[in-house]
Amino acid sequence: MDMAIFQFRSATEQVADYLRSEIAQRRWSVQLPGSNALAKELGVGKSSIEGALGLLEAEGILIPQGAGRRRRIDLSKTPTVAAKKIQILLFSKEDRTQAMIIELERQLQVLGHAAVIAEKTLAQMGMSPQRVSRFVCETEADAWLVVAGSREVLEWFAQQARPAYAIFGRQASVEIAGAAVSRKTALDQALQHLVELGHRRIVLLSRPNRRKPEPGAFERYFLDRLAHHGIQSGPFNLPDWEDESASLRSCLDALFAH
Repeated sequence: MDMAIFQFRSATEQVADYLRSEIAQRRWSVQLPGSNALAKELGVGKSSIEGALGLLEAEGILIPQGAGRRRRIDLSKTPTVAAKKIQILLFSKEDRTQAMIIELERQLQVLGHAAVIAEKTLAQMGMSPQRVSRFVCETEADAWLVVAGSREVLEWFAQQARPAYAIFGRQASVEIAGAAVSRKTALDQALQHLVELGHRRIVLLSRPNRRKPEPGAFERYFLDRLAHHGIQSGPFNLPDWEDESASLRSCLDALFAH
């Protein structure tokens, strides 16, 4: 299953998302406040409010009642899924600013769920199943989204009664619901292009959990494709570095110095 491509959304679309979410959570159940009141509450221009209301009218969520009258809400057109508290367990705190995570939060909120970024990350807990289990058991949640989990961590989640969903990570060998992006086609095209340009020193920067205790499937595929192009691989092609900015800079300095 491929993740949806992140797209920047206009002010009108963002206002529509917010209103849709609030209606789904029954903040308003009969009529929506007027556009002037909404513009003042949300701090956006009236044109954005009117555009958002037009989108919700087109979806059938709002029913116009004529000029000067408040729009009626049709609750039959709003999501009926019970709201859940969903904890998003990131690999590292840097993931918080990724476009995919921002869009994931938005989509869950549009559906009426409470999406929460977990207080700890997998990296902070050393990717230890024992530490993760203690943290999860102490944290209130109806379901978990696990980003870039190791095989051991995902195996633990898969054994729990509480729903869990894996995003990337070592999910291929674990019986757990999940989403990932196939990167092999892009890698093949990139390698072919670099080889045609005459490059031989080609490096893949992979996070530690993708390399330890042994290279993951994608990393092994990268090394195999190097061999296919007649490039003898070694530590240079899949360098060791820790998942922090200082270590990454040191790694890059060493690669370019070489």
